[in-house]
Amino acid sequence: MAKIKEIYGKDAYYPFILYCENHGYSDMTDLPKCEFHKLQGEPEISQSLLSRIKTIYILYCKQHAAEFMPIKRAAPKPSKSAVPDAEIEGELEVYFQSNSDKLIHISDISKAIGKKVKRSDIIRILESASWCKAVDDTTFFYAN
Repeated sequence: MAKIKEIYGKDAYYPFILYCENHGYSDMTDLPKCEFHKLQGEPEISQSLLSRIKTIYILYCKQHAAEFMPIKRAAPKPSKSAVPDAEIEGELEVYFQSNSDKLIHISDISKAIGKKVKRSDIIRILESASWCKAVDDTTFFYAN
């Protein structure tokens, strides 16, 4: 992981280095949080300098793509539920079919299925179901 000062080491990039220090960016992996469009408002950063800054950043990202890859989460461990997965999946599919015209939040699913199934089990089953698509970690929809 390279430091911003190392990559943008020339004197011409000094205003950008100061901007990064003022905003808490020290490593190149911090720059995805940087809002480059806000640099246009900085008095010492011209349009051409901003263009060179972006170009260097893009080239760095391409050359060091592994540094910017999201960390994969470990697969959740299957838990032992009192109800078999096939039965839960059947109930979930019926619920999803009856609500096929809307997004379904995990809290709604938990209420519909009842206390007998943990949220982690529901999410695990939904992630593997062919008829279910995820919007994010807690919102799903029926896709058949």
